[in-house]
Amino acid sequence: MADSAQDLITSGTICLEAKRYEEALALFVQVCTLAPRDPEANYGKATALWRLERHEEALAACETGLNVASSFSRLWYRKGAVLEDLGSPREALLAFAEAIRHDPSDSWPWYGKGNGHDRLGEHREALEAFEQAIALDPGDAYPWNGKGNA
Repeated sequence: MADSAQDLITSGTICLEAKRYEEALALFVQVCTLAPRDPEANYGKATALWRLERHEEALAACETGLNVASSFSRLWYRKGAVLEDLGSPREALLAFAEAIRHDPSDSWPWYGKGNGHDRLGEHREALEAFEQAIALDPGDAYPWNGKGNA
């Protein structure tokens, strides 16, 4: 019997966490075929592509996912991270802002926003974003590090 979309998403997520990005990508491509409107599937595909440094393809996967699930904040976050890596920090900040608009309780986009402002030399704005990320998830070391650098 064929795996369900949710089983494939779970397996793909496990592969991402294990840094088996090619295997994760294959699973998320399969689930995107089975459930093309599933935002988790598109997020997973975009994340695997991003981890493989296939940034243009990752951006396309984000856009595909956002076309069917425009309020899925993690897709906006991933789009921001990809845009940062592509050297488009202002566009990345817009994506992080959209992620925050859809889920202000998620620390990841706040962290991304902090990084974006820091890279642009906007240290006060970076500090504020890192502090918000820390308030939401004080156990995450990344925003603490970002705050120290800002």
